[in-house]
Amino acid sequence: MTNNDKYYLQKAISEGFINGRCLEIGSALEWSSIIPKMKALNFDVYGLDISEGKYVDFIINLESEYETIKKTIDKTFDTIICFNTIEHVFNPVLVLENLSNLLNPNGTLLISTPVMWPIHGYPSDFHRPLPNFYEEFAKRYNFEIIPDFFQYLGFGPVSNYKGEGKTGFPPPLHHGLRFKMGKFIHKIFNTFGREYLYPNHLAIAITLRKV
Repeated sequence: MTNNDKYYLQKAISEGFINGRCLEIGSALEWSSIIPKMKALNFDVYGLDISEGKYVDFIINLESEYETIKKTIDKTFDTIICFNTIEHVFNPVLVLENLSNLLNPNGTLLISTPVMWPIHGYPSDFHRPLPNFYEEFAKRYNFEIIPDFFQYLGFGPVSNYKGEGKTGFPPPLHHGLRFKMGKFIHKIFNTFGREYLYPNHLAIAITLRKV
């Protein structure tokens, strides 16, 4: 979890978008799980992942059919938090559909995903969803987007970068100088194809309310 993720989570808590029974998706990594923080704030929170972990209550692959998932998860939730996970699943629409099924009416779904980020396995890295992906998901699955919480993390609302029906990217990107330094180093040592030392980072976060 990045500092921008932490700030976004804290803002969502302070403005009342996280409440009731909560579920964190991808809770096996102890150092990045939000569960300790949320339990300290007296939230009723559970964890889900594909592998065991200290903060994992449900071990299930969310790319399974929902009937299979229901056999493992005997609850529904008022809030589901899925940070930096969607990029690691082969079928993100199926996963989001299953999360929708696990969410109570009027519940909230919080998601963050990278747009520009180093390729990183856990166990695989498949996607970099753009804002219009989430807009289309909201339309098809009856979710309301909370405008102020649809953001390029660290930059502000996605709506600030829209024009003529298109979604743009925030200029300039953070760490532009570091990116150029990394590119220069790789060119000198002929190491293109490896992960850049200082890549540009850009991520999207969105809060959706089920209607």
